Amino acid sequence: MSLKDVGIGEVGVLRRDPRYIYYLVTKDRYFHKPTLGNLRHSLQCARAHCQEHGVTRLAMPRIGCGLDKLNWNDVSQLLDEIFVNSGVSVTVFTL
Repeated sequence: MSLKDVGIGEVGVLRRDPRYIYYLVTKDRYFHKPTLGNLRHSLQCARAHCQEHGVTRLAMPRIGCGLDKLNWNDVSQLLDEIFVNSGVSVTVFTL
C-alpha cells in the first residue's frame, strides 16, 4: 500500500529496518484540524500494526497538540485507553 492510499483515521507505515515509522492520518489537508475521533482511529490502527509486527516500544511527540490545537489531557487519556494492556510501551517526548 502506498502512503497515498491511506485514508483519514488510518495509519501509513514505512519500514526502515529494524524500525517502523507511523504516519497517523487524522485530517484531509495539513491546515485542517483533526478530531479526537480521527486520532483515536489512527492510534487504534497503529496499535494493531504494533501488535501484529511485534513492536513493543513506541515514541512520539505530543501528537495533535501543537498547531492542531487538541487538548493534551484529552490526547493523553486517549493514548492510555488505546495502549493499556497492549504490550506496547508508549513514550511521549517534548522538544
